[in-house]
Amino acid sequence: MDQIVWKFRPNPEDGERIGGDADGFAFDNGSIASLVREVIQNSYGQDMAGGPVKISFDFLELKGQERKNFENAMDWEELERHLHGVVEQSFNGCERFKRELKELNATNRGFRLLRISDSGTRGLTGPETGADGNFASLCRNKLTNTQTSGGGSYGLGKVVLWAYSGIGATLFFSELSEKDELGSKRLFGRANLPFHETDEDGETYEWQGSGWFGQNIDGGSAKSVWEPSETLLDDLQISRNGDLGSGTTALILDFDEPYNVEDRSLIDIANELNTEIQRNYWPLLTQGNLEIDISVKEHGNVEYQKEIRRPDLPEFEYFVKAWETQQSECIDQFTGNVDEVLHKVIEVEVPERKGTDNYKAAPATAVESTLRLISFPNIEPFDQFGNQIALIRGAGMVIDYKKFPVQTDLDYAVCGFFSAGITSRGKCYGGHQNESLNEIEMEEHRRLETFLRASEPPAHHKWDHKEQQCKALFPRLAKKAFDGLWDQIKESLRAAVRPETVGEGHTNIGLSRLLRFGSSGAIDHEGRLSLSIRDHQFESGNWTIKGEIFNSKTETWAAKLSVYIAEDSGGRAQELNIESLRVDNQLVDTVAIGANFSSSEKSVEFELVTSDDTPYKHLLSQAEIDIRVDKTTLKKRV
Repeated sequence: MDQIVWKFRPNPEDGERIGGDADGFAFDNGSIASLVREVIQNSYGQDMAGGPVKISFDFLELKGQERKNFENAMDWEELERHLHGVVEQSFNGCERFKRELKELNATNRGFRLLRISDSGTRGLTGPETGADGNFASLCRNKLTNTQTSGGGSYGLGKVVLWAYSGIGATLFFSELSEKDELGSKRLFGRANLPFHETDEDGETYEWQGSGWFGQNIDGGSAKSVWEPSETLLDDLQISRNGDLGSGTTALILDFDEPYNVEDRSLIDIANELNTEIQRNYWPLLTQGNLEIDISVKEHGNVEYQKEIRRPDLPEFEYFVKAWETQQSECIDQFTGNVDEVLHKVIEVEVPERKGTDNYKAAPATAVESTLRLISFPNIEPFDQFGNQIALIRGAGMVIDYKKFPVQTDLDYAVCGFFSAGITSRGKCYGGHQNESLNEIEMEEHRRLETFLRASEPPAHHKWDHKEQQCKALFPRLAKKAFDGLWDQIKESLRAAVRPETVGEGHTNIGLSRLLRFGSSGAIDHEGRLSLSIRDHQFESGNWTIKGEIFNSKTETWAAKLSVYIAEDSGGRAQELNIESLRVDNQLVDTVAIGANFSSSEKSVEFELVTSDDTPYKHLLSQAEIDIRVDKTTLKKRV
């Protein structure tokens, strides 16, 4: 096998100097979310539908002999020579290269890498150059994506791989789903550098910026290395486990967050990565179509490991519940309790589509989609999503959490999701419903998917009729279609939470309302209380009432639970004695009226039984009963 080296493109004779890739500015690099969204979307776009797509994110910091082996294997001496040429330039981005080279040469600094591996995907198939195949699209070409389905429309998603490299270089190793005549294992690399100069033997050479890592060929370029040795792959830290099957491993050299000058700990980054994966891809995780592993290895030791098979962060719990609730268990309007799910069909008016080289013309049509709303306690960490709807299409990613303000006096919140379009596995309604559809119906969902996809900017973080591709494919009535969609969601939210006021400070069992509690005795620093009734029954002269009390803060708090006969006329309510009260299955002492308890949890479950020792015993079986919970000041013995 010929020598494996870095080869860079000489600057053209016209002398044009390019200071870097403008493509990277199409993404909001304010957090690691951009990396999460684009990497997973690109891998899932190569899904072979044979099971879940599996992706691992492995952070590595190499030192000592392990780093020496790595640098020797990846021709670091030649790459570093070109990087030194970059830092001598005055372009805006060159300061980052200068900073990173200085850090890499520091005696106590390791070589940071991020290795991203997927499986259950096609791999880097296709010829070395040209318009066909995954290989040339990722490793050779720029802005040549011709996909008409899946995640991206621009071919820009791959840019984030180089954006997160402090030295603008990424390596790839792929096992192909379809064996090429040259083999089934393929190694390659690319560097995206700005214009730079190098000196050699007294001569100054100008370089355009693009560089390739591979088998040395004549003409100033490099080509793929087929069937590389396991020793080489191990030294490059890019070897794939035997059970991964077909797919691709990308190795980001000198992993560096482009929006942070100071390096964060890899464990902190891994924790944020976990959150952003679940924030953006809980639909795919919930469907079982995506599995993620995250690890951090430093100083030869694994310091962090996380498997994500389902969304497990509490802030996304209610979105998942809304997704998984059976339609037969959904309701038409909230009654005030938490965990209630509303299901509604929304029709999207897809405008007429103009014919292009990649799309056939299509008439306007109305296509069904799914809206799900769920009620939840207005406490941390759930409250950050109050009145927010997750917008989802067939790619399985949350495009945006769009807020729809709804004015109510209820002390619970609502979130939900809107899902539309068709997935790569042929599921409609954004993957939420699996019923069998005929080909005409499937085509309608494809048209909606195309409309939504065309309205997304390169970062895929919103739907906007002003996007260039949307204007090209849907030149008429796109704005009206989105305005109509937002209006339908707003009205559905308003109708679902329209309150039927019972009275401040108590819950009426007959209506099973969740209202605002304890306003007169609330202590701000201890949070705000709300409560929900789970079950109630009357037997042998006693009411047995079960429910849950929520507190907006987790500091230790105290409250009093009281029971009354409801008074519709506005007169004084009649108190009922409590025979017994259990809070989180612990018996609580009762007082003359009500029962006091304390807790440091965000929510407690309770079960109370009223006493039959009351002059109103003959009314209890038919009366409506109010439950009241009020804050009390904690007593501390000094």
